[in-house]
Amino acid sequence: MDLLAIPFKRTLRVDLEKQLGELINKTSYQNSSVFKDDLNEINQLRDKVLDPDLSDQSLHDHVAYYCVLEVLSKKFPSDQINFTWFQTLSTNSMSSSQYSWEWDQLNVLYNIASLYSLMAINLNSMGDTANLTLQCKYFQMSAMIINYIISNYTSKLTK
Repeated sequence: MDLLAIPFKRTLRVDLEKQLGELINKTSYQNSSVFKDDLNEINQLRDKVLDPDLSDQSLHDHVAYYCVLEVLSKKFPSDQINFTWFQTLSTNSMSSSQYSWEWDQLNVLYNIASLYSLMAINLNSMGDTANLTLQCKYFQMSAMIINYIISNYTSKLTK
């Protein structure tokens, strides 16, 4: 069953509180200090995706950060903050960086699929047949997300 597990991608820390604050100060009539609590919360969410664990809370944090990225992508230019992620499906852990909200979103989405697959594997290791239905749902969620990524981002993956 471990063959079905999708390993997490890793990312470098980005100080979104600082970088978004500077971006707000440059592009807005308001000072970033007005949004201090929001910026801190966004930064904390990004930090939580740095080292995910197999839990419902981690899944919730990833989804929350994904949603935040959706909002940020509509409010700020995409070419302002550099996000670096590391490929984990090959034997070499190669990095790829882009100045793109969508790039960060894509990788967070990938890690959500990974979380579902790893949580399903974890259920299997518990040896409880009652978990089989939940395990199947987790694998289905993982597969649906990967299918969504392939269907919607394939052209962007090759850049």
